[in-house]
Amino acid sequence: MTEYLPSAVNIFGANGLISRVGVSHYPHLSPGYLSSTFDTLYFTFDERGNVCEEMYKNEGVRQRKGYASYGTPLTDTSEVFIGIAQGVCFGFGAQFGYYTDFETGLILCTYRYYDPQTGRWIN
Repeated sequence: MTEYLPSAVNIFGANGLISRVGVSHYPHLSPGYLSSTFDTLYFTFDERGNVCEEMYKNEGVRQRKGYASYGTPLTDTSEVFIGIAQGVCFGFGAQFGYYTDFETGLILCTYRYYDPQTGRWIN
């Protein structure tokens, strides 16, 4: 059985998250999917540092997102993409380094976990 392990590097600048550069290893897929080369995923943010759009260098917007004041997702036009976009853990507060755990629904805010459904810190 072949394992497909995409790897990625997140790039932060002076104002926070800039992009995610990754390699995906899916040689059996048709053209149009990420190949085993480097691809860069760029982000745009709203005034609160939440990801609004995700896009690749040579393509248009691949995904749009929106969040309420306390992190509850409002809109998400996600599709299943193979490669570095799969499992992108950026959303609410991403410009400031917050990570979303899709298995639990919690947001890691540097050192503490936040539950957007209840609007409370869990630790």
